[in-house]
Amino acid sequence: MSSSPFAHLFNEELYTIPPSVTIIVNKTWDSMTDDHKALLAKILGSVKVNLASARIIHRDQVSSKELQDFAAPRILLFGTQADVNAYEHVQAQGFSVIKADELGALDDAKKKSLWVALKGMFGA
Repeated sequence: MSSSPFAHLFNEELYTIPPSVTIIVNKTWDSMTDDHKALLAKILGSVKVNLASARIIHRDQVSSKELQDFAAPRILLFGTQADVNAYEHVQAQGFSVIKADELGALDDAKKKSLWVALKGMFGA
């Protein structure tokens, strides 16, 4: 007789693959304008990350402990308060983080600073 059809299934842990990028914004997704969503998609696209593959979280403020608890290799903060220098690629305790102003406040100079930090994070 044949073995159980479930004998070759994987453990559940295989299905809990964390996203490659976690984005933390200071506004809810529903309250963000289409322009801000498009800008976020463009920023991610510049480092070959699809917006659909990122985890997006709304928080006004995060602690270092919370950043570690998200268990993501890369974290981008937009407008969220955190104890991290802005526009710097910082590596700490198994993850990388970049903090930037909220999407609506990114002018050309800030976008350039963000791009430099993203190149460091993604090796672009």
